Amino acid sequence: MATKVILATGGSGGHIYPAISIASELHSRGYDLAFVGQASGMEARIVPDAGYDFHGVAAGKIQRKLINLQLFKELFSSFKGFVECISLLREHKPELVIGFGGFASFPTIAAAWLLRIPFVLHEANAYPGLVTRLFARFAKLVLLANSEAKRYLKNAKTDVVPVPIREGRVNRSEARKTLGVPEDAFLSFIMGGSLGSAVLNSHVPQAFEALATQSAIKNHVVIHSSGRGRSAEVLSPSENYRVEDYVDSSLVWSAADVAITRAGNGTLSEAAYHAVPLIMVPLPSAAENHQFHNAKAFEDAGAGFVLEEKDFRADAQNLTKLWEKLSQAEQNHQASLAAKVRSPAGAAKKLIDILEKSYLEPKHGNPTPVFR
Repeated sequence: MATKVILATGGSGGHIYPAISIASELHSRGYDLAFVGQASGMEARIVPDAGYDFHGVAAGKIQRKLINLQLFKELFSSFKGFVECISLLREHKPELVIGFGGFASFPTIAAAWLLRIPFVLHEANAYPGLVTRLFARFAKLVLLANSEAKRYLKNAKTDVVPVPIREGRVNRSEARKTLGVPEDAFLSFIMGGSLGSAVLNSHVPQAFEALATQSAIKNHVVIHSSGRGRSAEVLSPSENYRVEDYVDSSLVWSAADVAITRAGNGTLSEAAYHAVPLIMVPLPSAAENHQFHNAKAFEDAGAGFVLEEKDFRADAQNLTKLWEKLSQAEQNHQASLAAKVRSPAGAAKKLIDILEKSYLEPKHGNPTPVFR
């Protein structure tokens, strides 16, 4: 059977995991689908592991601030992938392509545009990425996770839908019991992403030490996810400060009172889904500073605070003050309510409902089970 829906994604988990959530909803409705992404990217492992067909192509990560030999190599990779995608789309003849932004989606979206295959874009960041800005006016629809992004896409048709995430809440008491965290403890979750963050690993323990001497928090427990193989970077200042390479994030989100994180859209969406207020330290090297824009939108909604890395590095007290503020009962409660509004349940279902109204013919029947 010919593939009817192509999902173009890759480059980072923030692009890949929402695509997998949407694929799960598409599959449950009987659609035949496949993914296209960078052959050497993390999606080449993650997507097949989730049970979906994956087609790897060349893709170039363009560093637009530099003009050097590497830039030309990346441009060549993008062009090569574009040619590969033309052949791929002609073979599969999809009725719709869904692009999830990032450099890895460029070859597929560019090929769909050239072949006049209808495509929809999903933009999770508050400041749209380059691929979205390039192709938004040609897309049937741009699905935005942040209404703040509309101002940058004035010539595009847009709709706002939260980022689809893995929806798996655990009862708070059960989550804490599993984690070995007392019911009456104040739990902080520190996470720099699956690869970890050197600056969080080195600086947050210092802020915790300062907080312990100043704060009225009773029984403060920290779970710090350092990133695989990086636990040695984190010098735990207390037995209540637990350091682990990797944690079940859904379990910890279900138990946490506050979190200190980077500001990738996937992290912010998971925190919001679990109604956990955040102190966000945006990655300054993120493309077009998109993490700062994501964090600012979260802060403007009242769901947490932004602390730029330069200020974070300069003085541990900058983090300590925000940590203390967000631990106060009323502040924490209001921020939790504000976070929850940003990522309600059912995002993937809502998104596909929108597409089926105008861009997809609803399917029926019993799809082949996807393994998990």
